[in-house]
Amino acid sequence: MKACIHRFVQYLQEHACVPANQLAQQFGVSERTIRSYISHANSTLNGAAKIVAKRGQGYSLVISDQAAFSTLLSAYESQTKTEMPQTSKERVSYLLNDLLNRSDWITLDEFSSVLYVSRRTVSDDLKSVEKILKRYHLELVRRPYYGLRVEGREMDRRLCLASLVIGSKNGCPGIGSSEDDQMLSRVYACVDDVIKQENLSISTVALKCVVVHIVVAIKRIHQGCFIPMPANIDNQVFSTHMLKVAKKITEKITTKFHVDFPDSEIAYIAIHLASKETLDNGALTKDTVISEGTWELVNEMLEVIWKDFRFDFKKDIELRMDLACHIVPLTVRLRYCIPVSNPLLQAIKSHMPLTYLMAVDSSSILVKKYNSTLSEDEIGYVALLFALAIERQHTELPKKHALIVCASGMGTARMLAVKVQKEFGQYIDSIATCDVASLSHANLANVDYIFTTVPITIPLSIPICQASLLFNEKSTNDVRHALHKQERQKICEHFSQDLFFSHMKIKDEQEALEFLSKAIERHENLSHDFYDLVMQREALARTSFGNMVAFPHPIRPMGKNTVVAVGLLEKPIDWDGLPVRAIFLSALAEKDDGIRDFDRSMAAFLMNEAAIQTLLNNQSFDCLLSLLTHYSETSSEEPLLEESL
Repeated sequence: MKACIHRFVQYLQEHACVPANQLAQQFGVSERTIRSYISHANSTLNGAAKIVAKRGQGYSLVISDQAAFSTLLSAYESQTKTEMPQTSKERVSYLLNDLLNRSDWITLDEFSSVLYVSRRTVSDDLKSVEKILKRYHLELVRRPYYGLRVEGREMDRRLCLASLVIGSKNGCPGIGSSEDDQMLSRVYACVDDVIKQENLSISTVALKCVVVHIVVAIKRIHQGCFIPMPANIDNQVFSTHMLKVAKKITEKITTKFHVDFPDSEIAYIAIHLASKETLDNGALTKDTVISEGTWELVNEMLEVIWKDFRFDFKKDIELRMDLACHIVPLTVRLRYCIPVSNPLLQAIKSHMPLTYLMAVDSSSILVKKYNSTLSEDEIGYVALLFALAIERQHTELPKKHALIVCASGMGTARMLAVKVQKEFGQYIDSIATCDVASLSHANLANVDYIFTTVPITIPLSIPICQASLLFNEKSTNDVRHALHKQERQKICEHFSQDLFFSHMKIKDEQEALEFLSKAIERHENLSHDFYDLVMQREALARTSFGNMVAFPHPIRPMGKNTVVAVGLLEKPIDWDGLPVRAIFLSALAEKDDGIRDFDRSMAAFLMNEAAIQTLLNNQSFDCLLSLLTHYSETSSEEPLLEESL
């Protein structure tokens, strides 16, 4: 016996005779669904009882075998108790599933009785329920003497229900019935068959998500709850191909599940198909259209990357195509608020911090266009595209000029030069040689590093690495460390004790930005519109990205120097929905060839959880410089794409 049927039977047991319209109002379904409930209940009761209609009065429950009827109810309640959620997480899923599938009111006492826990426990769990509902623009309404119920759009209700199933390892949360698993399997077979026939490109994970949404739709339609026709339906969703696929899917499902799909429900399925379609270069079909508007969005995103990071991807046609193909279904998800899950998110943020920041910044173009903020999961997918572009360019490290110094003559120096070129050619542009006696007279203007097999006693302002003639593993690592040391030290030049503020007591984001902006204006003698430019950038997209960090900056570069004002807070503040205690307000110079190295090092540092936590615990300028030097080295030494991804 299903939970809804059990509640229905209990209600009739407690009420003598109830009209169909009153039952429909009580359970928040249509009168047609009430008749379906009656048919299902009579079949389940096996003759022990029966729901009968009394002309002009309504429906009543007639019990013919009290013992058998009591046994049926006791068996259901006993089974339900053993299947009831035991942990807070399981109860939250159960409560959400129950509240989202009902339109009538339910009290705390009723939940307490069903879940076999106290009112206090249910009340505590409902706090988590409300947080989840808020993410889907739904509200948990409380009314005295009535109880609780969820209010909001049907589409938002379904999105939340689907997220519960997708996020559950064991099918539908709080239910776990074999009937639900069978329905998922049967719907999957229908959808998969049509997808293959129509040559629609959808990943396996995305296909499973579409199936879950269709199963939720079937259940809601059975309850008499329908999606209204979306007011902002666009040509992409109702393209001939996409609508054709959606109609074929509903035809197959109608045959198997005896459910009718109105046009609005077909449009709902078409929306989900359009939001999940994979448009990689190898899957483009004659029906695929990448509009001029999409190309323009790509142009604007790449322009942001150039201005903020000095990476020029404008001629990378593969990246342009990747971004355009990704934006097509992304715009559907943004327009209809359809969430997406990214299982690689944490790995992307840890191993690709620079490209993640690129994705955060460039997403401001999409936010401005569609008036909808990208989730971290969406930003992570965009970051992957930028990471692939950087890998293609092979521009992770600028090449350097080296000088080899030996004591045993030019022949030995040239031999060492050959070994350095062999081991570190990807880092070295040119290698010059000299003996130690000639070093004091050598022209070192263009030399970045000196490698020597003997001690050098004269003072030099160039990094020196002492290595053996025959490289072993330690020597090789020492050289690699020297090749990156200068870049790690350069990052500290952008920080000043005068722009470092610790133990700040700030109430909100605006107060923090106003304080730090004024500090930079005074320090760099900038115009007073610096703060306004920072706020313009904040309005486009959030600059907080987890790890208790915010990395704001003005909407365009200004000034002669690239500097960072640091604010470390006593307590976290809300920054676009994320807690923040470390604020790094940067002012990029109008002309600075080192911005790429700066952004790479900052990204590696800001995304490092251990580094930020150490800084927040210590809150000193010396600690900041030490951490920057130590942790920013990953920006040069770690590959962008890890094999684990």
